Amino acid sequence: MGFVLDGPSIPTSEVKDGEITRVIPKTRQQYSEADRKKIEKGYKANKLLLCGIGAEEFNRISACESAKDIWDCLRTAHEGTEQVKESKIDMLTSQYENFQMKEGKNYS
Repeated sequence: MGFVLDGPSIPTSEVKDGEITRVIPKTRQQYSEADRKKIEKGYKANKLLLCGIGAEEFNRISACESAKDIWDCLRTAHEGTEQVKESKIDMLTSQYENFQMKEGKNYS
């Protein structure tokens, strides 16, 4: 699940240029076996998400490139943004606080 939540794994290497160290993406020839496995897991996560959804959902995420992008898009579509979630919580809290038993009703 880490590949879905954390985003794609891009193998990098550190290159020192005097006192400055830069992080640059590795070329495919520089990939280690561990790098290849991480990339493969990312592709598998992508494929599982794509194969596990219907046509309507596929149209929603067809432009996404990584499993994380797909996951974020689906999550927003089904749960809403943080603002929408907070709004729902406020509304439900308000409904709960205003809940009253009707006169003459026995709920036991």
